[in-house]
Amino acid sequence: MTTSRRAFLELSGSGMLASALGVSACGQDAVAQEGGAGGDGVVDVQRTAPVIDASVPSGSPDRGGEAVGAHLASVAAAGVSCAFVPVATVEHFDAVLRNLLALHAMAAEADWDLVRATSQLSAPPPAGVPPDGNSRLGVVPTFQGLQMVEQDIGVIRGFRELGVGVMAITHNWKNWNGDGCLERTDLPLNGLGRLAVREMHAAGVLIDLSRAGVRTSLSAIDESGAPVVFTHSNARAVHDHPANLTAEQIDACARRGGVIALSAFPALVSGRPQPRLDDFLAHLDHLLDRVGPDHLGLGLDFDDRVRKRYAHDPLPDPPYTFPQGLSTPADLDNVREALEDRGLSASERERLLGGNLARVLSRAWEG
Repeated sequence: MTTSRRAFLELSGSGMLASALGVSACGQDAVAQEGGAGGDGVVDVQRTAPVIDASVPSGSPDRGGEAVGAHLASVAAAGVSCAFVPVATVEHFDAVLRNLLALHAMAAEADWDLVRATSQLSAPPPAGVPPDGNSRLGVVPTFQGLQMVEQDIGVIRGFRELGVGVMAITHNWKNWNGDGCLERTDLPLNGLGRLAVREMHAAGVLIDLSRAGVRTSLSAIDESGAPVVFTHSNARAVHDHPANLTAEQIDACARRGGVIALSAFPALVSGRPQPRLDDFLAHLDHLLDRVGPDHLGLGLDFDDRVRKRYAHDPLPDPPYTFPQGLSTPADLDNVREALEDRGLSASERERLLGGNLARVLSRAWEG
């Protein structure tokens, strides 16, 4: 079942949108019913120890149910307890809504759950132990850009009610709000973009700035005044690519208490034809030195879809050559080993593998 854009806007924020579309409500009302993360809104990482991948594009329902199920099963088998799954990049409103409703339908039949509150985040089961009802893979629907919103920022609340917990202000290219990182211009948020940031806060949405232009991301951090996330970005000082982060972006994110989730996407890791695990770890080392483990996470971004929108975009064509030693979800164990080799404590490793992302989700969703 779908609805018109006008009807969607009229129902957004009313609490009736989800029932009108025949799905379970998410968002702040559902969070309150779930009990949130506790009175202070802080996730107890020692208790929950979630492992979160902040960029799982192969889980998008437009890949087809069988492919999505197989990929999410491989993510869960790697010890991930929560996956951020994009349901929109440059699609128009109707396509986004169909995609999101398809994800709801898949979740109703699958061995994973749509995450409504951080109280649902928990540790994955130990190796070799099948998941039970308390340790199913959690999925957070996300937007990579707000193209589908256009000028109707009120629909942000409606999409939050339908479970979209993380939204990027722009993604690669210019939209109604600001610049993406692949544009020739580098403009800050415009007036509509600033209103969109405020609306996302009011709706309980975590703001994602991966693939935003430098000045757009910095102005969004200033406008936000609360932690943000870069769901799949690396350090430009290690590999100079427009989708990677400048020192100014890294520092601004950390000052706000935000999180940078490192990507294994080859174009962001290295200029080598065949990147290596060490190339990825060079980004990790740089960011650990600059901002420490409390502002880092993982957004590994395993995918095989065409990323280019225009022929001149500085992105490779598939098939992609992911780093040796970090080319599938199963290689997450190599990252765990690298964190231990670097002398990070058990608590620091838990925070980097998911606790930090759980913290900023809690701040955005539950206040």
